[in-house]
Amino acid sequence: MTSYNNSELMNLKRFLILIAVVFAVSASILIFMFSSAATSTGNSPELAISLVSGENTGILPAGNRRWFRITPAQRKELRFSMFFRGANDPNVNFELYSGSEIAAGGQLDSFGKGQPVSRSGQPDLGERIWHGKAPQDSMIYLAVDNGSGENIDYWLYDADMLAPGLPAPEDTPAVAAAPNSAPAAAPAAAPESVPAPPPVENLGQTPPTARVFQFDRNTGGLEPGQEAWYTFSVDNTPDQFEPMALTMIVTPDDGNRIWNVNVDIFTAAEVRNWSPGNTRLNNVGAGSVVFRDANPLTGERVWSGWVLN
Repeated sequence: MTSYNNSELMNLKRFLILIAVVFAVSASILIFMFSSAATSTGNSPELAISLVSGENTGILPAGNRRWFRITPAQRKELRFSMFFRGANDPNVNFELYSGSEIAAGGQLDSFGKGQPVSRSGQPDLGERIWHGKAPQDSMIYLAVDNGSGENIDYWLYDADMLAPGLPAPEDTPAVAAAPNSAPAAAPAAAPESVPAPPPVENLGQTPPTARVFQFDRNTGGLEPGQEAWYTFSVDNTPDQFEPMALTMIVTPDDGNRIWNVNVDIFTAAEVRNWSPGNTRLNNVGAGSVVFRDANPLTGERVWSGWVLN
């Protein structure tokens, strides 16, 4: 057995204490460094978080922005839904940017922005949706902005959702996650703090349940006296007004039925005046009857004009 004199024992104790102190300081530095990296993740496009397919949730402090990156994976269309609690404020939203726009730097111009809707039946739940064409970029970026004065809890999806954890009917497949991102999680149940409402009945038959307009083709059937409501936003240029053209084809027609089937365009501000007891709204445009296909079994209405960006 090795023996130590008192001097050697004292030196050994000092050495062990020094190691413990150095290790404690090193651990503190590492913890500080990792903590700093975690809090800065998502604060800029260079530190963007990979948007996973499914639910992306978190807390965003007042006045902050969080960046996500998405690989379109050759999809022609994209859908995004965001829900938030803490401040149902119009200054809370998300915007989409192309990879080439981010690479150019300087003043950024988005190609899409979330549109306010109210489809969940939860008045304290803010909702934003966007549906449109994917740009010809290998990477796109989504920035969540909390321009309110309160911290928010948010739930972000790469799909059309009616509420957190509740997909909209006829939802399309989700966008693939960016490379090297976390594996896609299985569809999660709604968080306990966000109870999922029952499925929306009569989807699209009233403004509060309006479907997201698809910029290629929207089909369906209507009973006598029924209405089909759609919501859309246009943000293709930095201009205040954007050109828009709509065509509606109805079948069967007998030469007279088309005169009783119409398409009207309303602003979001006007639709806010809608209620079950007040369905008379002032439109900003209406379809005109045209005869272009020489088919007596179809009726057609067209409208073209400008909408506010």
